[in-house]
Amino acid sequence: MAKELKKICIVTGAIPPVYSGSGLIAYLYAGRLDKKGHLAFILTRRVGRYNVKWKNSEWKQIVPEAKIVRVPAFYHTGKVAFFFKLKHFWIEYIKVPLCAMWKLVRNRNRFDVIHCFGAGRALPLCAIAMGKVLRKKTILEMTTVTEDNTLNFLQAKPTGIKERLLFWVFSVADIVVTISPALSFAYKSSKLDAGKLREIANPVDIERFCPPREDEKLKLRNKLGIGLKQQALLFVGTIAKRKGIDLLVEAFGKLTNSYPDSLLFLVGPITKTRERQEFVAQMKERLEELGISEKVIFTGLIDNVEEYMKASGVFVFPSRTEGFGTVVVEAMATGLPVVTVNIPGVTESIIEDGRDGIIVKEEDPEKIESAIIKLLQDKELYQRISENAVRKVHAKFTNEAIDRKYEEIYFK
Repeated sequence: MAKELKKICIVTGAIPPVYSGSGLIAYLYAGRLDKKGHLAFILTRRVGRYNVKWKNSEWKQIVPEAKIVRVPAFYHTGKVAFFFKLKHFWIEYIKVPLCAMWKLVRNRNRFDVIHCFGAGRALPLCAIAMGKVLRKKTILEMTTVTEDNTLNFLQAKPTGIKERLLFWVFSVADIVVTISPALSFAYKSSKLDAGKLREIANPVDIERFCPPREDEKLKLRNKLGIGLKQQALLFVGTIAKRKGIDLLVEAFGKLTNSYPDSLLFLVGPITKTRERQEFVAQMKERLEELGISEKVIFTGLIDNVEEYMKASGVFVFPSRTEGFGTVVVEAMATGLPVVTVNIPGVTESIIEDGRDGIIVKEEDPEKIESAIIKLLQDKELYQRISENAVRKVHAKFTNEAIDRKYEEIYFK
């Protein structure tokens, strides 16, 4: 980094053990900052009832507790709608803003820059606003489509109070970071200052996610219960409809006609929201109807994702919306060929179709199945895509490459 020792305050709605894709990225990045002596602290939510039990082992804390500053968290209590809404309003719009502002004022001498991951929640909004009051450099990072809601509000004239407030926060932030062309396009479609936009992809740890040796792959397959001749497909992410799990279930059902001994690993948490639990129940019922429930393994939240990637044969990612798709890059880093459904402005920023992955243009289970079979049957194509994927990650998506881009922002 630059010679001048600047301290960075990382702001994110959640960090492990609470599951959040952007929160995990922020937490790992904070750990790297801490090793370099540039982390002031992380401002985040309390764990509350969303503390998730990670399978295999406890989550390894990489940022000292002394450098984690927490504000209240909201969670559903199961009470009647009126009290639920009242509590939600009290915590989200009064308690969190006041608490966050007080924490930043109290710790104002500990940091020089505020870097917020996620743009659609109360915590980042308050942090950017208070950063301007404290005359600190502020960076607002747009991380997901659904959470930030950026594709909707940026491309239309803001009308509601929340949309106007969010628009104002974007306008006062010193730098706005996006993680994909889709989010960049949304920002450029607004009347906001395009001069302060920076596009920086999510990184991958290439020491953790790397191609396995043949003996290592065999040991991992044995550990995970994968037979020598079995085809193992892998998905990583929250088990939700947005992630295209329904498409994957149908595609896998068709695939078992050609590969009856194949397995499908669905790696990721099943959140406690009623909507998602109902969706998972529907998927399990559908698996029973297709007669493949024993071939599909729900692992829950685990901390050894890289082992599943190294042991599997194809990574399938049928997600309907994403801000970026970090797990795709992680799979590519291990040399695991990827089949993904096209997400405009996201997928093609990571994969070149036919060269370092396969992009299915439509949400069609038959076409997903065909792409998987193409990889399984064409060994030359499989090997070429695997090697090209690793090369691309090493050239564009390493921690070091991405961290340098952040450094340019902090110290410019």
